[in-house]
Amino acid sequence: MNLTEKTIDELIAVSFAKFSDPREKYYFRESMRNLVRLAKAEKMREIRMDATRAMAPATGKISLFAAPES
Repeated sequence: MNLTEKTIDELIAVSFAKFSDPREKYYFRESMRNLVRLAKAEKMREIRMDATRAMAPATGKISLFAAPES
C-alpha cells in the first residue's frame, strides 16, 4: 500500500469514525482517488507545458501538440 492509499484510509477512518456505512466509505474512497488522479494529470500537464516552453524556438510560438525538433 502506497502513501496515498494510506492517507485515504486514514481520512476515511477519521471521517467515518461514528458512522460506518460501507457505501458511503466506498464513495468517499473513490472520490478521493479521483481527486488524486486529477491532481496527477494537472501536474503532468504543467510539466509538459514547462518542457514545451523550455524547448520552444526563439519565435515564442508554443504548441502543446507539436513534437520538439531534434
